[in-house]
Amino acid sequence: MQQELAKTEKTMEKKKRGPKGKYSAKGLEEAVDAYFRRISKLVQVTLPDGSLATNADGECVWRLVYFVPPSITALCLELEIDRRTWANYAADKTKGPVVERARARIEAYLQEQLLTREKGVQGVIFNLTANYGWRDRKEVALSEETRKSLEKRREPMTMEEKLALLQEAEAIVRDHGAEE
Repeated sequence: MQQELAKTEKTMEKKKRGPKGKYSAKGLEEAVDAYFRRISKLVQVTLPDGSLATNADGECVWRLVYFVPPSITALCLELEIDRRTWANYAADKTKGPVVERARARIEAYLQEQLLTREKGVQGVIFNLTANYGWRDRKEVALSEETRKSLEKRREPMTMEEKLALLQEAEAIVRDHGAEE
């Protein structure tokens, strides 16, 4: 009986696809939603005293819990397509919104992991930086002396000043080599 059910599911899945296994926009949306349903579950949030959490409107608070971390690669495997096809879907006018929603769901998961994990966030940071356009911003504080030096450098240097700077650098390199 289970074998027949599996065959029926496979047949229905193929019908959602167009020629040569390509998904229609609706078929893609259904398959992507099915992927996320298979790896996650909505659970009600409970408070430490065991009662259900409610928001300001008195509604129960729900949390999406992933049993398996979502990823574009796993999604492509589930859809039986390669990353190139996924990229083509992203560029397609009708399928692009489905791809963007899937990417946003995965990005939201990664962001939650970044905010809730106590350790082991390097991979999450790498993924967000490499695949979702996040940037690592570093700020450098300059001392007053450095600021004055930079302001002085804005003025064009004369040839003599450039030669003197090169001779100074050469002396530093020579002295450094003698120390070793």
